[in-house]
Amino acid sequence: YHRAPSKHKCDWAAFLVEENERQRIFKDIVHKYLTKIFNKYLAHFKEPNTFEALTKLNDDIWYSRNEEEFIRNLYKLADIFIMVPPETRSFFKKLLHRSEEFVFEELGRKINLLDKTQTFKITLKVVNELEHPLEKCFIFFRKGDIIIDGGLTDTNGIARIELPKGTYEVLIYKAAEEWYICYLETINVMKNITKQIRLKKKTWPPKVKIIPIVKPPITIPCEIPLPKLPLEWLRLVDMHEKFMQMAFAAQLRKLGTFLGEKIIDARHTFTGFKAKELLREISYDPALKDLIVVKEMDVLALTESQKLIGFEHKSRKGIEKGDYGFEDAKTYYYYGIEYMYVVHRETSPEYHKEILKIIERKHPTLGYIVYTPEKLKVMRKAAINPYISNEQIRKRGKYIKKRFSYAGSTNGPY
Repeated sequence: YHRAPSKHKCDWAAFLVEENERQRIFKDIVHKYLTKIFNKYLAHFKEPNTFEALTKLNDDIWYSRNEEEFIRNLYKLADIFIMVPPETRSFFKKLLHRSEEFVFEELGRKINLLDKTQTFKITLKVVNELEHPLEKCFIFFRKGDIIIDGGLTDTNGIARIELPKGTYEVLIYKAAEEWYICYLETINVMKNITKQIRLKKKTWPPKVKIIPIVKPPITIPCEIPLPKLPLEWLRLVDMHEKFMQMAFAAQLRKLGTFLGEKIIDARHTFTGFKAKELLREISYDPALKDLIVVKEMDVLALTESQKLIGFEHKSRKGIEKGDYGFEDAKTYYYYGIEYMYVVHRETSPEYHKEILKIIERKHPTLGYIVYTPEKLKVMRKAAINPYISNEQIRKRGKYIKKRFSYAGSTNGPY
C-alpha cells in the first residue's frame, strides 16, 4: 500500500498488470520444472517412503508463491536423499544436478543441492562375548520408523554400508537358535566410521520346562513338489506372467502348506479393496485408505497362524529385460505383508546363484524361489518385514487378513 498515491501519481492498474504477468511467468517456470525434470525422475523411486515424500514435495513445489519459496522447496528435495535406497541414489543425484542447472538457466541463481549427498563408509564388526565374529547378523540403520539401509555380516562378522551424513539408530540382532540380546544405539555419521560391537547372549532359563513338538527340520535350499497342472496350463504358464501367477496361487491352495505353515487361502492379482461394501470401512481411515487402490500384488497367501506371505513373480521374459522384482517385492511391506518372496521362472542354475548373491548382499529380508510347474525350489527363506513395528503398517496387514476373501482372485486351473 502506497502512503501517498495522490502526490506520486502512481499508476496502480499498470502495476497490478505487471505483477500478475510476473506471477504467470513464475508459474510457467514451476510447471516447466515439474514436467520436464521432477516428474521424469519420479518413476525411478518405487520405495514407498521415498515415493510418498517426493509426491508430497511435488505439491509443495507447485504451490510455491515466489522464487524464494521455490528454492526452499528444492532444498527440501535434497533433504530426502537420506532415505533414498542405495541402488537409486545415482538417479537422485542426477535429479538434484538437473535442478541446480534449471534454477541457474531460468532464474540466474546458483544453488548447491549436491552438498547434502555426501556419503560416508561405515564398517561394523559384530562379535560375541568371547570376541568371536558373528556371521549373518541383521544390521539396520533407521530414522524414526524408516529403514534407511541395512545388510548382513559376513563370515568375519563384518558389514560395510555407505550412508549419507546424519544421525541414525543402528539396530543389530542375530537370527539363530542361540538367542542374542538385540543391540540398539544412536550413531552420528559425520565421517567414515569403523566400530566393533559386542552382542550378549540371553542367559535366563525358562521358568516352566516345555517339551516341544518335534517337527522334521526344513533345510534351505529345499524343493517342494507341486500339484500337477492340466496339460493346457503347462503351455499358458510361459505365455504371460499373469498365467504364471494364477497357476502358482492355485497350486499353493491345493498343496495346502508352505515351509511348514498351513495355507488357509492364496489369491492372485490383489489390486486393492474396491468393493462398495468395504469403501465405507476404509476410505476415512488414514491408515487404511491406501488399501483402496494400491500397486498390484502378484500372489498373497494367508496361513493358519495368521501370517501374510507375498510372492512377487517375474517371468523369463521379464528377467531377460533385467526386471528382477526386488524393489517391487519390498513395496508389499508398506501394506503389512509379513514375509516376502521373489519368485523367478526357472532359467539356469548359474543365473539363480547370482541372483541369490545379490539378494543376500542388498535385500537381506527377501526370500527367493525358483518356480517350475512341477516344483518350487526355495533357495532363501524370507525374514520378517522390517517395518512391521509401525502401527499403521500392522493395521493394514490386519485388515487384509480380516477381508482376505476380497484380496484378489481365485480363478485358475483348478
